[in-house]
Amino acid sequence: MVGIGIGKINTDDLKKVLKKNSSINVVRYWDLKFIGAKRDKKEESGQQLKIDKKVPFLLRENVENAGQSYSIAKCCNPIPGDEVVGYHTADGSIVIHKPKCPEAIRIMSNEGDRIIAVKWAIHKLNSFLARISMSGIDRMGLVNEITNIISSELKVNMTRINITVQSGIFEGTIDLYIHHTKDLNNLIMKISNIYGIESVRRVEDFS
Repeated sequence: MVGIGIGKINTDDLKKVLKKNSSINVVRYWDLKFIGAKRDKKEESGQQLKIDKKVPFLLRENVENAGQSYSIAKCCNPIPGDEVVGYHTADGSIVIHKPKCPEAIRIMSNEGDRIIAVKWAIHKLNSFLARISMSGIDRMGLVNEITNIISSELKVNMTRINITVQSGIFEGTIDLYIHHTKDLNNLIMKISNIYGIESVRRVEDFS
């Protein structure tokens, strides 16, 4: 797998790695703690679970069962709807990455046997932190229009807004909680239709 460092391995090889990892391992998990969750981190569970790597690990919303827990990688911040893979760490936890994430590619190169297939379950309660970046021509009331679409129309919770204006051009980022990529894409589309907005995009690495 050293070829990935010189560009000889692409993300298609990740699927081959997942197919190759067909053994059954006994692993231990901890509860997933979402940003903004009120409950304290639970103690390490003694429960062990056999995982068949031939079957995708289901990323459930209800993670009260220690054998179903996972964490979200901060280097790529995947959310439900994104294509994802799991990294089974040495301490037995599962970290979720996007396949094209540089860190996931590095792991595939060095520890390919620890990559496992994962699949999102439906998430209706838990939300995931996402960030969008915007730029355009500044005008009076623009920020108000943006925040009204996000909070009033789409009912999305915002946690942070950063806007700067220079020579009539504004740039900014907004951190918000999203349930699915469909919600995020819809939000981006609506903001991009606001007069004065020139670009809106998702930011993946904001750790």
